[in-house]
Amino acid sequence: MGKRLLQHERSSIGGGGNHRLGTEITLLDIAREYRADENGKIDDPILRLQLVQQEMDVAAFGETTRRIKDETESGLTPGFATSMIKLYGSEMNKNNTELMVSIMGPQGLGSYKDTDNFSAREQIVTAAWLGNKASTIAGGCSEVQLDIIAKRILELPNV
Repeated sequence: MGKRLLQHERSSIGGGGNHRLGTEITLLDIAREYRADENGKIDDPILRLQLVQQEMDVAAFGETTRRIKDETESGLTPGFATSMIKLYGSEMNKNNTELMVSIMGPQGLGSYKDTDNFSAREQIVTAAWLGNKASTIAGGCSEVQLDIIAKRILELPNV
């Protein structure tokens, strides 16, 4: 029973919803606000590559979670795939907010107590960045999820 409860917890923790921070603040919004020129173009090719990669990861993860949700709604019990959801979702969300903070520079470290120097948006991003770091631990740390995936899904031998 404990394993099944953890599977449900993992699927909700890694659900992938945090990439929007619970608001309409997106990675692209942050990149445009802090790194785009007056025409809205981001000249840094490395940053553009990071943005595209993150958006592709979010889209692929969304399709995977929808497929697993459809399977669950059709009566199948969530299995060890929840470890994949939890691992990838929490790591993806963490990477998303780390990239936001990187783009924002010092303003990405906005304290909720310092309303004079940090906007509400900057404070939300900082809180999400810290929360998403914690999500890689909650519900079973990423290393435990990798172990479950190796043993239960890939059926790799114990070494």
